[in-house]
Amino acid sequence: MRVSPMITVLVALAFAPLALADDRPAIDGTWKWSYKTKDGKDVEASVKLKADGEKLTGAFVSREGEETPIENGKVVGDQISFDVNRTVGDQKMLFKYSGKIAGDTITGKIIFGREKPLPHEWEAKRVKP
Repeated sequence: MRVSPMITVLVALAFAPLALADDRPAIDGTWKWSYKTKDGKDVEASVKLKADGEKLTGAFVSREGEETPIENGKVVGDQISFDVNRTVGDQKMLFKYSGKIAGDTITGKIIFGREKPLPHEWEAKRVKP
């Protein structure tokens, strides 16, 4: 029995999303990084992430342990992005995160600032259970 080339293409297309999903890096978990405050102190922060298709949900965890839900979370291949609206001092500030996941590391940029938001390098490591 001969199989039509069109049937072969349709079967391949039907299973393509499954193959792509397997190629995407693992995202779910807690990711931690350190940074310097304005007064020069080294502090840690983390974010809990969970991917559902191209949707990314989770929460930013401040150095005090307070959780703020992430917004506008997206996953495209190994690229992620999300926003966090935090209160810093007595003002609300938007933090825009973007990054690339490779194994247990996220590298990318955080854009934030009150008057002229500037990009800052960001590297987070997955917290092992």
